[in-house]
Amino acid sequence: MERFISVFVVIVLVLGGCAGVGVEAVLEAEDLAEVEDRQLCNAFSEYPEDERLRAEIEERDLITDRDWQVIDNPDADIGTGMTPLGVICSRGEPGSTNELERGEEWVYGWPGSRAYVYFSEGEVITWQ
Repeated sequence: MERFISVFVVIVLVLGGCAGVGVEAVLEAEDLAEVEDRQLCNAFSEYPEDERLRAEIEERDLITDRDWQVIDNPDADIGTGMTPLGVICSRGEPGSTNELERGEEWVYGWPGSRAYVYFSEGEVITWQ
């Protein structure tokens, strides 16, 4: 039984290390200054009521006033002119990204229910 528990703990530790820093780890961080920008914004997308996350994003000046206007609007989650980090703060990390001739496409969702966000020169130009 002890061997089983030891093997289980090792597997959990290895898989946890491979998965990167999750939202829960960000929320438990004593010093948010050590959390990467994208991870911080992704955590905020899941917990927008967490004032520590918002304060850290504001302190770092990670997103624009335009981004905040869209994020704080309960009727919108994407808007033209948003920055990539602004979109992550609003929607979270995309499921996939594609480089296009004139910009980038971020894909959210799953087959049959996808949302697409299109960027050009670091700003949202359209979405569907």
